[in-house]
Amino acid sequence: MAEFNEKDYERSHPRETIRTKAEIVVDGQKHNCVITNISPAGTRLYTRLGVARDKEVTIRIGEFGEYGEFTATVAWCYADEIGLKFVDDLTELSSELFALVKF
Repeated sequence: MAEFNEKDYERSHPRETIRTKAEIVVDGQKHNCVITNISPAGTRLYTRLGVARDKEVTIRIGEFGEYGEFTATVAWCYADEIGLKFVDDLTELSSELFALVKF
């Protein structure tokens, strides 16, 4: 299996490193995860869930979804990590959202 190289995925926005509990919903099934970075365009999360590329999912940010619920598509999935691309550009919300979820 080829090693994942994040440099192969061009970013439209810089990512903020965070560590926040979240929940990913795939086909109505809820799975716990941890967000490890986020930007207005997408997020990277740690989970043991394998999901097909281009699959539409819902991500609920925060232990109880208190930071919001967003629709995203799977950009990549490798080992225990998934990269998501938000369906909507969250640039307008990003500064408020990042302030809430950062340490």
